[in-house]
Amino acid sequence: MELPAWYAIALGGLLVPFFITYLCVLVAVLFQAGTEACVRRYATRPQLVRFVRYGSRVARVDIIVLFLFLLANVIALSLYVDDLLTFVRRSGLICTINLMPLFLGGRMNVIVNSCRLSLHTFSRIHRWLGRIVILEGFIHVVAAVSHRTPTMENVADRAALATTAMFLVMLLTRLLRARWYEAFFYLHLVLSAGAVATLFIHTPARLLESPTRYLAVCIGLQIFSGLLQLESLGKGSML
Repeated sequence: MELPAWYAIALGGLLVPFFITYLCVLVAVLFQAGTEACVRRYATRPQLVRFVRYGSRVARVDIIVLFLFLLANVIALSLYVDDLLTFVRRSGLICTINLMPLFLGGRMNVIVNSCRLSLHTFSRIHRWLGRIVILEGFIHVVAAVSHRTPTMENVADRAALATTAMFLVMLLTRLLRARWYEAFFYLHLVLSAGAVATLFIHTPARLLESPTRYLAVCIGLQIFSGLLQLESLGKGSML
């Protein structure tokens, strides 16, 4: 099994520590309430960074998780990479794999509810993961252009240009988030769907081959997240 496939498995395996932590805290509450207080005091409560403009805070555990995630990405991008062409393929593949959790949405999630994560925490995870995906996408573009000059006659190159433009617009849409959230939400949704569509064109492969299978997972997760939102709206209308 190739390294990117192991990375994809590990990314999905990040869900396991959440459930283990939840069970540990539950056991601590039942047998020794002081343990939970100790974890909150030394891991989650201390605030290391405060962004005064936005009023958000970052705790020690946030810094640790972010560092470990970045370290995993650096290892996945660099291990067993011998030439520029391999790096181009690897960076594009890792970027596509990291897209998958983003399509769970930034507002609601069954996993979030099960692990009792706050909406603010999950939204922050979504934003940071999105920034890393865009950064890796730009790294892939720079490496690909360095390896081969793109041409507009090539359909895959035109699709890559369209995907890059959508990523750039996504960075700019954050300016709408505070004042016109509905416009931001629908524009973000359209750009996300458009990026996946152009990536399908950029990487012509069979559905179950890499990296197309990861894009198919993105579509499935987006549909799943949308159904959850419709279910939530339905329950709200019945109350």
